[in-house]
Amino acid sequence: MTVKYAVNCFDSEVYVYQEDPSTFHVNIQSFSRPLGQGNKLETFGTEWQAIEAAKRFCQMYAAAKEKGYYLKERHFIKPERETIPIRPMLASGVTVDDFVVLISN
Repeated sequence: MTVKYAVNCFDSEVYVYQEDPSTFHVNIQSFSRPLGQGNKLETFGTEWQAIEAAKRFCQMYAAAKEKGYYLKERHFIKPERETIPIRPMLASGVTVDDFVVLISN
């Protein structure tokens, strides 16, 4: 797989990998565990969709951390609150503003 995009995101790096002409994976990899390709967050059909999702994820992660959530595998978690799965947020194209409203309620 070829790295098409990478962005630092707190203690991790978010990558867009191209598997084939129509398969792009958004993965997150911790700086503390640099081997491998990290955890796959979602798969997209175009490079543009995957890159936009990677950017949006980092913004969501920042907002989630600000509200007391932490990242565990493919979910945002906060004690006493419902777990928020990341995949549906990225796949559906939820905006960062809508995500902030979701985690603020």
